[in-house]
Amino acid sequence: SGSEAGDWTRRSLQKKAASMKDEFLRSIEEAPQRLSNFCLLGGLAIALNGALSVLAVFRVFHSAIHYVVHCYMVFFGIVTCITELHPDTAPQAYHSLSSVQVWMKKWALGLTTLWGRGLFHLFQGTLAIVASWDMAG
Repeated sequence: SGSEAGDWTRRSLQKKAASMKDEFLRSIEEAPQRLSNFCLLGGLAIALNGALSVLAVFRVFHSAIHYVVHCYMVFFGIVTCITELHPDTAPQAYHSLSSVQVWMKKWALGLTTLWGRGLFHLFQGTLAIVASWDMAG
């Protein structure tokens, strides 16, 4: 009958749409390697920038809050480097830090998704901008 054929077509289309949606979401969650490498380099740059400011220990007397912000920059830069590290990029570093990655994925679940990492990188960029105002002034 016509209604059974229509129901079958609708169910078939719903299954196909659900399958396409799942495939799309899965591809979003799997960040492309090139993007991951750029994030790794960005984390390294943030950590090095923060470390250079932290090494100027006497700045803590001038502006303690900016000194603390630079300490956070170092920490978050290292977190970024660890979360974006892949075996294809740096095999030896990946294998030595894989237990830290497992621990971070357990305790910082937001960093396991593309959206969570993206928000983390936006936060980190905002922190870097705020810290750069101190350097300019």
